[in-house]
Amino acid sequence: MNTPSEIWKAIVQLYLLLYKGENKESTYQNYFENNDVVFKVLGMDRAISYEKSSEYKLPKDKERNYSYEPDFIGINESEGVVNIVDLKTPFVGSLTRSKYKGARVFFKQSANEYIGQATRYTKFIRGEREARERIKEHFGINNFSSYKIKLIYGLRCDNEDSEVEEILSDSGISTEIIFYDDVLDKLADAYKLCGRPVDTNDGWFFQQVFLL
Repeated sequence: MNTPSEIWKAIVQLYLLLYKGENKESTYQNYFENNDVVFKVLGMDRAISYEKSSEYKLPKDKERNYSYEPDFIGINESEGVVNIVDLKTPFVGSLTRSKYKGARVFFKQSANEYIGQATRYTKFIRGEREARERIKEHFGINNFSSYKIKLIYGLRCDNEDSEVEEILSDSGISTEIIFYDDVLDKLADAYKLCGRPVDTNDGWFFQQVFLL
């Protein structure tokens, strides 16, 4: 179980990244790698990085001669769920578009590409026994039965939750877009559950930022 100080550290670090307008994927990759509590507030027990520099690798897709490298794979062991977690950047504006006001809303091309990429990762794992066995070995688990995609991308303040959820409802694989400010809110909720109020008025918040 993560301590209140670990949760607070994750809150402060993410807050500062967003406050400074940081928009590099590599920075957020490093943030997630160093704050495992984030995966727990997103409903996972553990997560492992499978990106290019990681020691953990999926087997190569022999048919396409291609190596799939999701940013993270996370598990919810009690539910038997494998989560494909892909990180994108927060400052991208709206993820959706429409031809005119009141018309049907679609994802922009970049969002569609990112969802398609994560979907390919998931389909490969689902269809490749060697990949599934390797994940079981890496996590030390015996079995899993379902898959979810979690795309960490964009900001809630730039998007309409209902629009995003409506488009995703047509996905063949359970897919969720989690906004970076929602991650921050979930961390704050977890901190409050530890009995620690998130209060910036007494200066303690800024003391902690300075110390980090």
